[in-house]
Formats: sequence, structure tokens, C-alpha cells
Amino acid sequence: MKLIVKKSKISGLGLFAGERIGWGKKIIEYTGQKISNKEAARRLRFNATIGVTYIFELDKKYSVDGLVGGNEARLINHSSKNPNCTAIRTNGKIFIVSYDDIKKGDELTFDYGFDPC
Repeated sequence: MKLIVKKSKISGLGLFAGERIGWGKKIIEYTGQKISNKEAARRLRFNATIGVTYIFELDKKYSVDGLVGGNEARLINHSSKNPNCTAIRTNGKIFIVSYDDIKKGDELTFDYGFDPC
């Protein structure tokens, strides 16, 4: 699947569809360092001081830190009102999946499950 990294109107860099993406398509795996949730909590406290985080909870024991060994999936921005993607956790991996039809050039977004304001 063709994806493009470029400046986002939402925040910093974003990830954009380089081609049309149909509903329910697996777009990209969210990769990074697998860490314990205890370590994730420690890193989240530090990340709060610099205003970014790329930590994604995998399950009750582990999280994935996209800042360490991660890919472009970490650049998908938050949208609580109109996300076009969702995250699916399966077999110890996290996949970003289209929640709607996505037009070429549209920014990929999903609801992080928190209010960043």
C-alpha cells in the first residue's frame, strides 16, 4: 500500500494515503520496541515533558514504543470526531485498518482514546 509522510494540518508530520484505500483494509503494522507496561508508564511520564508519545498498548502486559524501531505508523494523528482508521490487536501485533473508504491524499487518523487537550 502506498503511503506518504508529509506536513499535517493536525499536528507535525502525518501519514497520508498515496492511493485509494477501501473500507476494512489492513494499511500498516504499528511497529516498535515491545516493552512492559511498567516501562511504558515510565516512558509516558518522560514523554509528557516533551509533548509527544508513540507508545501504544498491546495488551495487559505489554506496549509498543514506536519511537524505538518504529515505522511511519507512529505519524498517524489523532481524531476523535472523524477517524478513518482503527487499530486492531491480533497475535501480538497492532495493525492500522481502514474504518472508512479513504481517498488518495487523505490524512490517516484514528481515535487514540484520550482527549489530548
